[in-house]
Amino acid sequence: ADYLDMDSSLIVSMHIRSIDQSKAIRTIKRTITNVDKMKIEEVRPDRVLCEVV
Repeated sequence: ADYLDMDSSLIVSMHIRSIDQSKAIRTIKRTITNVDKMKIEEVRPDRVLCEVV
């Protein structure tokens, strides 16, 4: 969706804090891994990576 073309007003709040660069890199790598996992699960919905017994 293109938020700039909306007819209504939109308020966005951002809460930003500084973090250590190495911690930021680990967080980004973890996020990329999670996105890749979601992509795989989308392609193969019949295959469960972790099954709860």
